[in-house]
Amino acid sequence: MRRLLMEHCGDAEIENTWKTFFCVSANLSSGEATVHKEGYLWRALRASAAIPGVVPPVVVDGQLFVDGGIINNFPASVLSSMLRGPVVGVGVTSDWKLEAQTVDIEDKSLLWLLGKGRKEAPNIVRILTRSGTISGDLQTAANRAAVDILIHPELGSIDMWSFRALDKAVEAGYRAAAAGIERIKQGLVVETPKWANFWR
Repeated sequence: MRRLLMEHCGDAEIENTWKTFFCVSANLSSGEATVHKEGYLWRALRASAAIPGVVPPVVVDGQLFVDGGIINNFPASVLSSMLRGPVVGVGVTSDWKLEAQTVDIEDKSLLWLLGKGRKEAPNIVRILTRSGTISGDLQTAANRAAVDILIHPELGSIDMWSFRALDKAVEAGYRAAAAGIERIKQGLVVETPKWANFWR
């Protein structure tokens, strides 16, 4: 991941990007959210994508940084505080739920785990991903109040690891954005006072 990000971003620094940019990571050393507004773009992106237990953390000056979703999974309030204009939020949570079809996973044999376990028990990557982001979900509802416009695509069972469903996810996002633009044209979106306008 680091190699690819450095290859695409080079030595670009956040403060010099042609459009204002920020991303959020979680500082495991201090237990606080870090808003990246300056420094190397590749490093900030790498930190914000470091899902705990799945991707190694980024180390800067002895501090460990991981995906900011474990603290703030929808940092609309950060953007709103910048007073740059109307805030458009895109909620990409899906209806997929982490569930198991069996209640006695620990009593199963290795042969069962290798066979049926893939379908009846969630894998370790999904468990770690959910564990690392569940606390951030608690803030999402409150942060949605900071947006003027909220686009929420119908993703159904598509989750962040559904790589084969990329085209389907893109299409859902396109339809939701088009519906949102139409509502704006019709004057159905109220920008002040701030509240979230939901459409699907």
